[in-house]
Amino acid sequence: MPDHIQEVLKLLIEATGIKHIERIGARGAVFYPQDGNYSQLVSKFAKVFHGKYEELAELSADKARDVFFGLDGIKNGYNNHIEFGPAKNHEVASIFTATGPSNKSESNIIIDVDVFMQSPEISELEENISPLITEGKRLIDGCTALIEKNL
Repeated sequence: MPDHIQEVLKLLIEATGIKHIERIGARGAVFYPQDGNYSQLVSKFAKVFHGKYEELAELSADKARDVFFGLDGIKNGYNNHIEFGPAKNHEVASIFTATGPSNKSESNIIIDVDVFMQSPEISELEENISPLITEGKRLIDGCTALIEKNL
């Protein structure tokens, strides 16, 4: 981890007198523009990633408008929350600001990953920031590979 991040963290803790931290983590999101119709992407995604899609769709809708896959877990000692699924252009724009990548595609797949520690000790922060970021990157890469393999 770059030394300046560790230094900023130390300065913040010292300057504010922080004694307890509820949560520390890293969050990352990526999107992949897709060719084709959004409704078709939703349908394909649902059939691939939701095993009981037909039964659920029969209960919920004549035609699915949207679908997302979410999972909360613990891996490599860190809590994580993963969400991925189809996203329209305006949904991508709400996550990625004007300074982020531009997007012209109607259909996209978005991956949103949050990796974190609950109530870490102050002494654990410095040694865990870099691994939290690395774990987030691992999860994004893994989700990307899973989507590429199955769609």
